[in-house]
Amino acid sequence: MNVVTLLQRLQSIDQEWDEKARRFQAVRAQLEDTSLLTTLREADRERREALSKAQGQLQDAELEIESLRAKAQETQEALYGGRGRSPREVESLRQGAEQLQRRIADLEDHALELMARVEDLEGEIAGGAETLASQETEDQRQRQELRAEYMTLRTRLQALRDERAEMRGEIGRAELALYDQLRTQKAGMALAPFRDGFCQVCRVSVPSEKARIAERGDAAVTCEGCGRILYHA
Repeated sequence: MNVVTLLQRLQSIDQEWDEKARRFQAVRAQLEDTSLLTTLREADRERREALSKAQGQLQDAELEIESLRAKAQETQEALYGGRGRSPREVESLRQGAEQLQRRIADLEDHALELMARVEDLEGEIAGGAETLASQETEDQRQRQELRAEYMTLRTRLQALRDERAEMRGEIGRAELALYDQLRTQKAGMALAPFRDGFCQVCRVSVPSEKARIAERGDAAVTCEGCGRILYHA
Protein backbone atom coordinates (compact mmCIF):
# COMPACT_ATOMS: atom_id res chain seq x y z
CA MET A 1 0.00 0.00 0.00
CA ASN A 2 1.51 3.34 -1.05
CA VAL A 3 2.03 6.22 1.34
CA VAL A 4 -0.78 8.40 0.01
CA THR A 5 -3.29 5.57 0.35
CA LEU A 6 -2.08 5.05 3.92
CA LEU A 7 -2.52 8.76 4.61
CA GLN A 8 -6.03 8.65 3.13
CA ARG A 9 -6.93 5.80 5.44
CA LEU A 10 -5.37 7.59 8.40
CA GLN A 11 -7.37 10.73 7.62
CA SER A 12 -10.55 8.67 7.38
CA ILE A 13 -9.81 7.15 10.80
CA ASP A 14 -9.01 10.54 12.30
CA GLN A 15 -12.15 12.14 10.88
CA GLU A 16 -14.32 9.35 12.27
CA TRP A 17 -12.48 9.70 15.58
CA ASP A 18 -13.18 13.44 15.66
CA GLU A 19 -16.85 12.94 14.87
CA LYS A 20 -17.39 10.15 17.38
CA ALA A 21 -15.29 11.84 20.07
CA ARG A 22 -17.47 14.95 19.81
CA ARG A 23 -20.59 12.84 20.10
CA PHE A 24 -19.04 10.86 22.97
CA GLN A 25 -18.39 14.07 24.90
CA ALA A 26 -21.92 15.31 24.18
CA VAL A 27 -23.48 12.04 25.36
CA ARG A 28 -21.38 12.02 28.50
CA ALA A 29 -22.41 15.62 29.23
CA GLN A 30 -26.07 14.68 28.76
CA LEU A 31 -25.68 11.74 31.14
CA GLU A 32 -24.11 14.01 33.74
CA ASP A 33 -26.73 16.74 33.31
CA THR A 34 -29.56 16.40 35.82
CA SER A 35 -30.41 20.11 35.89
CA LEU A 36 -34.00 19.76 34.65
CA LEU A 37 -34.95 17.09 37.18
CA THR A 38 -33.11 19.00 39.90
CA THR A 39 -35.10 22.13 39.04
CA LEU A 40 -38.41 20.24 39.04
CA ARG A 41 -37.63 18.51 42.32
CA GLU A 42 -36.55 21.77 43.93
CA ALA A 43 -39.76 23.45 42.77
CA ASP A 44 -41.79 20.55 44.18
CA ARG A 45 -39.94 20.80 47.49
CA GLU A 46 -40.53 24.56 47.68
CA ARG A 47 -44.24 24.15 46.93
CA ARG A 48 -44.59 21.50 49.63
CA GLU A 49 -42.77 23.69 52.13
CA ALA A 50 -45.04 26.60 51.23
CA LEU A 51 -48.10 24.35 51.67
CA SER A 52 -46.91 23.17 55.06
CA LYS A 53 -46.33 26.77 56.13
CA ALA A 54 -49.75 27.91 54.88
CA GLN A 55 -51.47 24.97 56.59
CA GLY A 56 -49.71 25.84 59.83
CA GLN A 57 -50.74 29.47 59.55
CA LEU A 58 -54.33 28.43 58.81
CA GLN A 59 -54.39 26.14 61.82
CA ASP A 60 -53.02 28.94 64.03
CA ALA A 61 -55.65 31.35 62.70
CA GLU A 62 -58.46 28.86 63.28
CA LEU A 63 -57.29 28.19 66.84
CA GLU A 64 -57.08 31.91 67.55
CA ILE A 65 -60.56 32.45 66.10
CA GLU A 66 -61.91 29.68 68.30
CA SER A 67 -60.23 31.19 71.35
CA LEU A 68 -61.49 34.70 70.58
CA ARG A 69 -65.02 33.45 69.98
CA ALA A 70 -65.00 31.81 73.39
CA LYS A 71 -63.73 35.04 74.92
CA ALA A 72 -66.36 37.04 73.02
CA GLN A 73 -69.04 34.70 74.32
CA GLU A 74 -67.84 35.27 77.87
CA THR A 75 -67.88 39.03 77.30
CA GLN A 76 -71.41 38.90 75.92
CA GLU A 77 -72.57 36.86 78.88
CA ALA A 78 -70.94 39.32 81.26
CA LEU A 79 -72.52 42.24 79.39
CA TYR A 80 -76.05 40.84 79.30
CA GLY A 81 -75.97 38.52 82.26
CA GLY A 82 -78.24 40.69 84.34
CA ARG A 83 -75.68 41.44 87.01
CA GLY A 84 -75.72 45.06 88.10
CA ARG A 85 -72.78 46.98 86.64
CA SER A 86 -71.82 50.58 86.55
CA PRO A 87 -72.14 52.46 83.25
CA ARG A 88 -68.36 52.57 83.03
CA GLU A 89 -68.09 48.79 83.37
CA VAL A 90 -70.79 48.28 80.79
CA GLU A 91 -69.05 50.60 78.31
CA SER A 92 -65.75 48.84 78.87
CA LEU A 93 -67.35 45.45 78.22
CA ARG A 94 -69.10 46.78 75.11
CA GLN A 95 -65.87 48.17 73.68
CA GLY A 96 -64.08 44.93 74.48
CA ALA A 97 -66.79 42.95 72.70
CA GLU A 98 -66.53 45.18 69.61
CA GLN A 99 -62.74 44.83 69.53
CA LEU A 100 -63.06 41.07 69.77
CA GLN A 101 -65.56 40.98 66.90
CA ARG A 102 -63.30 43.14 64.72
CA ARG A 103 -60.34 40.91 65.48
CA ILE A 104 -62.40 37.80 64.75
CA ALA A 105 -63.57 39.30 61.44
CA ASP A 106 -60.00 40.15 60.44
CA LEU A 107 -58.83 36.64 61.33
CA GLU A 108 -61.70 35.07 59.40
CA ASP A 109 -60.73 37.09 56.31
CA HIS A 110 -57.13 36.01 56.78
CA ALA A 111 -58.22 32.39 57.23
CA LEU A 112 -60.17 32.55 53.96
CA GLU A 113 -57.08 33.86 52.18
CA LEU A 114 -55.03 31.05 53.69
CA MET A 115 -57.61 28.46 52.66
CA ALA A 116 -57.44 29.76 49.08
CA ARG A 117 -53.65 29.68 49.24
CA VAL A 118 -53.69 26.09 50.52
CA GLU A 119 -56.08 25.07 47.74
CA ASP A 120 -53.91 26.73 45.09
CA LEU A 121 -50.76 25.09 46.42
CA GLU A 122 -52.40 21.67 46.53
CA GLY A 123 -53.33 22.10 42.88
CA GLU A 124 -49.81 23.24 41.98
CA ILE A 125 -48.31 20.29 43.86
CA ALA A 126 -50.58 17.83 42.07
CA GLY A 127 -49.70 19.31 38.68
CA GLY A 128 -46.02 19.55 39.53
CA ALA A 129 -45.92 15.97 40.77
CA GLU A 130 -47.47 14.79 37.50
CA THR A 131 -44.92 16.77 35.49
CA LEU A 132 -42.07 15.46 37.63
CA ALA A 133 -43.21 11.85 37.32
CA SER A 134 -43.55 12.22 33.55
CA GLN A 135 -40.10 13.80 33.27
CA GLU A 136 -38.54 11.10 35.47
CA THR A 137 -40.00 8.43 33.18
CA GLU A 138 -38.75 10.24 30.08
CA ASP A 139 -35.37 10.86 31.69
CA GLN A 140 -35.01 7.17 32.50
CA ARG A 141 -35.86 6.23 28.91
CA GLN A 142 -33.42 8.77 27.49
CA ARG A 143 -30.68 7.66 29.85
CA GLN A 144 -31.06 4.04 28.82
CA GLU A 145 -30.64 5.08 25.19
CA LEU A 146 -27.72 7.38 26.01
CA ARG A 147 -25.94 4.73 28.07
CA ALA A 148 -26.26 2.26 25.18
CA GLU A 149 -24.91 4.87 22.74
CA TYR A 150 -22.15 5.77 25.21
CA MET A 151 -20.94 2.16 25.37
CA THR A 152 -21.12 1.77 21.58
CA LEU A 153 -19.12 4.97 21.06
CA ARG A 154 -16.55 4.01 23.66
CA THR A 155 -16.01 0.62 22.04
CA ARG A 156 -15.66 2.19 18.59
CA LEU A 157 -13.25 4.88 19.85
CA GLN A 158 -11.07 2.21 21.43
CA ALA A 159 -11.01 0.33 18.11
CA LEU A 160 -10.21 3.53 16.19
CA ARG A 161 -7.38 4.29 18.60
CA ASP A 162 -5.85 0.90 17.89
CA GLU A 163 -6.38 1.24 14.13
CA ARG A 164 -4.84 4.71 14.21
CA ALA A 165 -1.76 3.52 16.08
CA GLU A 166 -1.31 0.64 13.63
CA MET A 167 -1.74 2.91 10.61
CA ARG A 168 0.69 5.53 11.89
CA GLY A 169 3.23 2.77 12.40
CA GLU A 170 3.17 2.06 8.66
CA ILE A 171 3.80 5.66 7.57
CA GLY A 172 7.21 7.36 7.41
CA ARG A 173 8.18 9.97 9.98
CA ALA A 174 8.40 12.84 7.47
CA GLU A 175 5.00 12.11 5.95
CA LEU A 176 3.46 11.82 9.40
CA ALA A 177 4.93 15.13 10.49
CA LEU A 178 3.54 16.83 7.37
CA TYR A 179 0.16 15.17 7.83
CA ASP A 180 -0.07 16.18 11.51
CA GLN A 181 0.92 19.75 10.70
CA LEU A 182 -1.67 20.05 7.95
CA ARG A 183 -4.35 18.36 10.02
CA THR A 184 -3.83 21.02 12.69
CA GLN A 185 -3.74 23.88 10.21
CA LYS A 186 -6.55 22.72 7.93
CA ALA A 187 -9.32 21.92 10.43
CA GLY A 188 -8.62 18.19 10.37
CA MET A 189 -8.49 17.86 6.57
CA ALA A 190 -4.85 17.24 5.63
CA LEU A 191 -5.52 15.67 2.22
CA ALA A 192 -7.33 17.00 -0.83
CA PRO A 193 -8.51 15.12 -3.92
CA PHE A 194 -7.54 16.28 -7.38
CA ARG A 195 -9.22 15.43 -10.64
CA ASP A 196 -8.81 16.61 -14.22
CA GLY A 197 -5.72 18.58 -13.20
CA PHE A 198 -7.42 20.61 -10.46
CA CYS A 199 -7.49 20.43 -6.68
CA GLN A 200 -11.10 19.71 -5.76
CA VAL A 201 -10.86 21.77 -2.56
CA CYS A 202 -9.41 25.08 -3.71
CA ARG A 203 -9.73 24.60 -7.53
CA VAL A 204 -6.09 25.54 -8.16
CA SER A 205 -4.49 23.66 -11.07
CA VAL A 206 -2.02 20.90 -10.23
CA PRO A 207 1.27 20.91 -12.19
CA SER A 208 1.68 17.82 -14.35
CA GLU A 209 4.73 16.49 -12.46
CA LYS A 210 2.95 16.77 -9.12
CA ALA A 211 -0.11 15.16 -10.66
CA ARG A 212 1.94 12.15 -11.83
CA ILE A 213 3.51 11.71 -8.37
CA ALA A 214 0.14 12.06 -6.65
CA GLU A 215 -1.42 9.54 -9.02
CA ARG A 216 1.31 7.00 -8.19
CA GLY A 217 0.88 7.80 -4.50
CA ASP A 218 4.45 6.89 -3.59
CA ALA A 219 5.26 10.37 -2.20
CA ALA A 220 3.35 13.14 -0.46
CA VAL A 221 3.04 16.22 -2.67
CA THR A 222 1.02 19.25 -1.71
CA CYS A 223 -1.40 21.52 -3.53
CA GLU A 224 0.11 24.87 -4.50
CA GLY A 225 -3.14 26.54 -3.52
CA CYS A 226 -4.47 25.12 -0.23
CA GLY A 227 -1.26 23.27 0.72
CA ARG A 228 -2.96 19.93 1.37
CA ILE A 229 -1.49 16.56 0.40
CA LEU A 230 -2.92 15.58 -2.97
CA TYR A 231 -4.47 12.27 -3.92
CA HIS A 232 -6.06 11.26 -7.20
CA ALA A 233 -9.83 10.93 -7.05
